[in-house]
This record gives sequence, C-alpha cells and structure tokens, in this order.
Amino acid sequence: MLNQLNRQFHLLKCSLTFWKEALRLPAPQTWDDGSNTVIDESPYHKLRLFRAKGLKRHKECIFLYPPHAGRHPNITNNLIHACQDDGFDVYVFEILAATWFTKDLDLEGLTRLGAKCYSLIKRKKILIGVCQGVWLSILVANRIEDKPVAQFVFAGPVDFWAGNGFIKKKCELIPPEFMDIAAFMSGGLQSGSTQWWNFTSGDLKAVFYDDYAKLWDLIIAGKDISEWINNHGWYYSPQHLSQWFFQATKWLFIENRLKDMVDFKKFGWPLRIFVGGKDAITPPEQTLAMQNWVSSNNVKAYIFKKCGHTASFCKPEPLAQMIEDLRLISPAKEIKCNAYRAAGNHKRMAA
Repeated sequence: MLNQLNRQFHLLKCSLTFWKEALRLPAPQTWDDGSNTVIDESPYHKLRLFRAKGLKRHKECIFLYPPHAGRHPNITNNLIHACQDDGFDVYVFEILAATWFTKDLDLEGLTRLGAKCYSLIKRKKILIGVCQGVWLSILVANRIEDKPVAQFVFAGPVDFWAGNGFIKKKCELIPPEFMDIAAFMSGGLQSGSTQWWNFTSGDLKAVFYDDYAKLWDLIIAGKDISEWINNHGWYYSPQHLSQWFFQATKWLFIENRLKDMVDFKKFGWPLRIFVGGKDAITPPEQTLAMQNWVSSNNVKAYIFKKCGHTASFCKPEPLAQMIEDLRLISPAKEIKCNAYRAAGNHKRMAA
C-alpha cells in the first residue's frame, strides 16, 4: 500500500514538472549576456569575439558563420565553447533579426557585409560555416583576398539538389517565380512564425509528440532536463528574415546555382567536412559534394552515423574530431604561467 502511494505521488510530481516545463515561456535568445565582446555592429549585424580560455593560445583564430534560418545562432554555443576551451579566439558574424527598417538587406549586401567583417580581423583565420552559414562562408571565401588557413563546414548545403531531404522535397514543388511573389506579398520580410512552420511541417510528429515524450522520459528517470529546456526555448523563439532569404531560397535551394556563383577552383586551402548520417534536413550528400568541387588536395570528410542535423555540430564526438583537426592545422603555444597570472591580476584590479 505504501509503495503504491509513493508511486502515485511520484507520478503526480512528475506530471506537475512536465506541464510546468512544457508550458514554460521561451527564455530570451541572446548573446548580449557578457560572454563576448562586440567588435563591429550595424542595424543588420554584430561581429562578436568570444575570447580564448585556458593556458594555451593558438596563433590563428576562428571566424564563424553560424546558421540564420529563422532562429538565434546560439545553437552553435557548444562549438564556440569547444574552440574557446582549446585556446582559440572565436569571431562570430551574427545577422540580427530583421525588422521593417532592415528588411532591405539582400544577398549581395549580406555577402559584402560578411566579407567586410572577415577582413576587419587582421589575423590568420580558420573559416567555419555551420548549417545555413556554410553557403554564406563559401560566398565570402570566394570574394575575399585574405584567404583562410583552412575551412571547416558542418551540415550545410552546397549541392542543394543532392540527397533526399525534406527541404529539397519542398523546394521541388516551388516554382522559382513564387519567391518573387512571396517577397512582394510579404513586403520583403519573412516572418519568424512562417519560417517556424516551414520547418515544423516537415515532421509534425517529432515536434508535437516525440519532443514532449522525451521530456517525460527524462523526468520519470530523474535525469537532467536543462538541455531539453534550452533546445525547446530556442526552437520556439523564431526570428524574422530579410530580403536575402527570398533570394537565397530562389537562387540556391530551388535553382541550385551556388556552383555557378562561386569559383571553387580558388579553394586550395585545407577543407574539413562534418556531416550526420541521420541528417534529414541537410542530407550528407549535399555537403560532401564540396570535396569534389574544390582544388584542394588536403580534404577530409567525416560522417557521424548516429548524428542527426544539429548533433553533427553540437555533440561531443564531432566536436572532439574538430578540435583534433584544428590542433593539427594550428598548434597551440603554452602561455607562461607568470604572464597568465599577471593578466588575471590586472583584470581583477581593473574590476
């Protein structure tokens, strides 16, 4: 009898926790939290520096183009922290959520702005593109004169017609002219709610059942739910996109014109490709195609068979492989202990 009462009490407690978290309003998604320094900004963007940590430093720095597909790019926090912890300064190009005053940013303007920020940093740079940041990093690399030391790409489309992902299937049903009409009808602003539904409709069961079933399983098992809370808050915090979104959808996703827009023969630097074997958003073939287009003879591709889309740039296994390759390309140097302590004392005195 007592065991039955304890079990019922446990289920009641778990149910209350479940509904509390399931109905929780999303936390604000921001990088304005003191974790970084803004190097350059405009109404359209912020260039942020996440400084290296620890007793080692790399001469080269990371320049990251994160995804901007209707949500905050802090989905790359694990990748940024992994690089920081290994001694890399990480510069991040953040496109701010569009407003009616900034909706005029087109694809040419976005590429020009991304290249300008890249050129502001007068150091040797390792270029990283993640998800929808991959094609932007490629457009920027094609334009700049200061070529990167190496390029890392994670789960981003390069050949948009390869594989059999749900985004490709949707785009096959859309005539190119529709994006011009959509841009006109929406006033040049892609609303965050529309973009949220575009992704959600690809797998309704995963969003409205599987996600909450996972929360319930975690609660029943007494496991940590902080990661679920963070991911859930991120997913339900959509952001507006400006004019470049309609052009990128038409020219890249529907017409597959990236190879025509970029001279991949100029890409002679080391290239590392990271994809998830279970990625239904960006099938591995879409990213792996890049290895056949570049002129570099130093190319490695990694397929993480158990990883889906975000797992390929968030989970420990691909991040550990990334760090291993970064260290080979950019060996770290130990900071002298006295100098490190002096720097720490200086910061404390200044505070």
